[in-house]
Amino acid sequence: MPRTSYTKAIDAILRPLGFEREKRLWTRIRGDMEERLDLQKSWVDGSVTVNVWARDLETDMILEAIAFDETMGIIQSGVRIGALIDGRDRWWKNNPNGPAEVA
Repeated sequence: MPRTSYTKAIDAILRPLGFEREKRLWTRIRGDMEERLDLQKSWVDGSVTVNVWARDLETDMILEAIAFDETMGIIQSGVRIGALIDGRDRWWKNNPNGPAEVA
């Protein structure tokens, strides 16, 4: 029996919650907050993790309306899913239960 991919396992959990998927990025907007999750693949060993992001859209609109001489980048901060689970940075590789654990 073929194993479910990480992308499909995450998609099956997030789509019913209102997230839309574009490749390995899931996004939804609730009120003034944009919530994002992305599946990050290591270029070193092929392992994967998930990054969780949130951004306040009202704050972005205010900052974008301010005139600057240079383009201003709005800094987002995110957290890896392992930090939410147990405070450690977690990566999954060659784990038959990996997709289910990540989802």
